Parts: sequence; structure tokens; C-alpha cells
Amino acid sequence: ASSDIKHTWAQGSISGAFRFLWGGGGSSYDSVNQKFGSSDVNISVSFKHVLAFTAGPLQTPTFVGDKTYPGWFSSAALNYGYQNKGNDVWPVDGAASWNSTFGDNGNLKRFATNLFVADEMTMTMSSSVAFSTSEREQILAQASGGFWPFFKASASGGYTSTVTFDDQGKMVATSTSPAGSPIILGANVLPISDIFG
Repeated sequence: ASSDIKHTWAQGSISGAFRFLWGGGGSSYDSVNQKFGSSDVNISVSFKHVLAFTAGPLQTPTFVGDKTYPGWFSSAALNYGYQNKGNDVWPVDGAASWNSTFGDNGNLKRFATNLFVADEMTMTMSSSVAFSTSEREQILAQASGGFWPFFKASASGGYTSTVTFDDQGKMVATSTSPAGSPIILGANVLPISDIFG
């Protein structure tokens, strides 16, 4: 997998995300963070259920209880717009153009075809480096809530995270999510040219 994240939607700049330790700051914090990140780390992840979930835009009216949700999307209209660059589709003085929609910097350059959703996840992560007593105290203070160390989330959804240390001071972090709390693992995203090209 590529480590280049500059073309992701957040460009790797979500505050706090994918940092190994949370909160704090300062040289002591940075030292522990660097020590952990530069060591060998073993990660084992298991899922009880995984689903490739396809959910396209609403094309036909849908009734839920006493509410009606009108179809708003037409793949035929989108295809027509993609196949025709002329002024009959894209007015010269219009706010949108073929290029601003489907071009190199277009707002519909790509199309998500499905999501990968998992339920009942268990993750165990162990470090190969030993931590001192003060470093362990700092790690334990930062390891509250969510799937530490990958992202910060409230534990109110039933997520649990525990951090322990063996006799040598090596860390083992275990995180679990309960049934009924699905996690989005990723998505298949294709260029619009693969859909209508």
C-alpha cells in the first residue's frame, strides 16, 4: 500500500488522527510517541462480519412509514452529461462545465462503488520496545476511549480499549467493538471514466 496520503480527502491533516498517543504534548510526550512509532509493532485484527455494501443514490421514490423520499438521481442524465461536452448540456455562461465536473480537478471525477463495513472487531497491538515506569504511566493516561492509538472516539458506543505491559515493559493494547456498532474499513473508488467511459 502507498504511504502517500497527500491526495486523501483530509490530506493527512485531521487533527490528532493516526497519532500514536493523544493529548499532552511537550518533549516527554514526543519522546514516547517517537519511541513507540520507531519500534517494531505487531498488529492482529479480526472481524466477525465483513460486508461489501453497495448503496447507490436514490433513483426511485422510496416510502418509509408515512414519509416519501423522491428519487433525485438519474444515471442516464449523468451519463449524458459525461458523454456530451457541448453547449446543449453545459451552457457557456453556466456555473458548471464539463471540465469543472469531470475534468482533472472536477467535483465528480471519481465514483464510490461500495463500502467495506465490519462488525465485531478485535485488534491486538504489541510493541517490541520496553517502556520505563514513567513512560508506561504516560501511555496509560493517554489511552482512554476509542481504538487507541488509531483514532480518538468516545467509548460510549461499547468500544473498549485496554493497555497492559508485560514484565519487560513491552506494551500490549487490545481494542474491541461490540455487535451492532459497524466500522467502515474502506471503499472502492473508481474514476468516472470507468463508469461511463
